Amino acid sequence: TEIYNPFSILCYFTDYRFTNHWFKTGTPTFLIKLLKDRMFYDMSQIVVSEYSIESFEIDKLETIPLLYQTGYLTIKSIDEEEGDYSYKLDYPNKEVKDSMLQYLINSFTYCQNQESAPLVKRIMHAFKQQDIPKVIDILTTIFADIPSHIFIAKKEAYYHSILHLVFTYLGQFIESEVNTSVGRIDSVVKVANYIYIFEFKLDSSAEIAFQQILTKNYATKYCPPLSPQIGGIKGGKEIVGIGINFDSALKTIDEWKMEAL
Repeated sequence: TEIYNPFSILCYFTDYRFTNHWFKTGTPTFLIKLLKDRMFYDMSQIVVSEYSIESFEIDKLETIPLLYQTGYLTIKSIDEEEGDYSYKLDYPNKEVKDSMLQYLINSFTYCQNQESAPLVKRIMHAFKQQDIPKVIDILTTIFADIPSHIFIAKKEAYYHSILHLVFTYLGQFIESEVNTSVGRIDSVVKVANYIYIFEFKLDSSAEIAFQQILTKNYATKYCPPLSPQIGGIKGGKEIVGIGINFDSALKTIDEWKMEAL
């Protein structure tokens, strides 16, 4: 049985508007610091065992039980196989997900919390206007503020964590998919007339990133066989590939390549 946080309901009937009431009761500083120290940022669709969510020791805090016990994650489905139960955990609702992503982006990028949401919304507007150079500029700005000694120490982990957080938060406003498994598309963003397929590389080249989009035929997922109804493009959208290379020494996007697929 799903129960919505009654405090949020009470606040709604006080303010008569939907906002992130639950997070306004207090900033989860300790939790955010813990997640950052452990480089734990992907909290969607986590599958765990029954023991994993029941074990909770105050002197040895494990990440997933802590997130579950404090309500930042909730059980979305239960699967039983030969007497063993597994649980799929995810954010309970958009309110919690939106706020958590703001805090995580703020913590990982060292920007002010009130700046993290406008920053991602600027990327959203740039996508909607098909202004990819602007998207690149904003992404570059995000990395520029990270202290060099921190980024260099965990450069690959930091690089992927920030891209994941930004594009996941972007998905709160426009359709965005983030896949981090080997061989999967790094990110896909869909707006009114375009589907943008991204491949990111670290200390490599934009050409290599773009060629991976071609050689692995990432566009085929979004472009079914030709037909009179859709003209070969899913939903009438043009599919565009974008390869981006990030220079870890300079902490910037040093080159990118974009072509229609």
